[in-house]
Amino acid sequence: EGISASSFGIDYDAALQSGVDIYNWSLCGDAELPSPGWPAPGTGNTISFTTPVHCQTGGNPTVGGVAVLGYFYCAAYTPGTLRITRNPVTRAASVTNCAGAIDFIPVSFGICQRFGSVGFGMTGDNPCGRENLHGTCQFNCAVTGPIEVLSGQTGIEYSAVPGAGQLTWSIVGNGTFEGPTADQLTVHVTAGAPGQYTVKALFTGTLFPLSYCERTATVNDPVPVLPVTWTRLKALVPFRSGSLRIDDLSADPTNDTGLRDSH
Repeated sequence: EGISASSFGIDYDAALQSGVDIYNWSLCGDAELPSPGWPAPGTGNTISFTTPVHCQTGGNPTVGGVAVLGYFYCAAYTPGTLRITRNPVTRAASVTNCAGAIDFIPVSFGICQRFGSVGFGMTGDNPCGRENLHGTCQFNCAVTGPIEVLSGQTGIEYSAVPGAGQLTWSIVGNGTFEGPTADQLTVHVTAGAPGQYTVKALFTGTLFPLSYCERTATVNDPVPVLPVTWTRLKALVPFRSGSLRIDDLSADPTNDTGLRDSH
């Protein structure tokens, strides 16, 4: 039988710039009953499909098939997991087939004591489903480049570790790109006024962002260069009174003027 409905919850670490963050949700089913705040951590949703399509266009999933309930736009600032939990409203994680039979997970899977998770930068877990779904969303996105630059500096190079999908660059703050950026693994930046800028790299697929990473640099004032001034020192040398002949202008070790006195 195909899948006609599912009820579940989600949980993840949504701390600022830490762990997994979901910033949008798109429904693939025909109707949903989300709990308040969905898709925040600790919320849930019940999603249903209209007969006879049930899932995606093209037919019903058969036994062992996959029903796409929807997809999340998400990013991981640090390694983390997006975990499936019980729906806080229905207090269950369940799947309903097209005949109306409901499987409450994990009750119907006696050996399964957890609902599964998707890993970002770490291994995910799919204990109840098909073996080939076990794994991780691990795209190893990273931006490399300096984090301390000088105002007015040019040709500052940033590179993205190759990921999956199309690469899009953006920059915010006191910096601008030099030259093309579309699908370039390496870009160059000119630093603006003192402050900060953030270079962002986004690898996108056909349906949703796959990997997002960024690097922030502090823009400092250039170190001032003081001009070197050479000053000619003039010494006032006293002479004793008396006449001075031209041929007496010779060194005299006893005379600190370097002149011989004819006195």
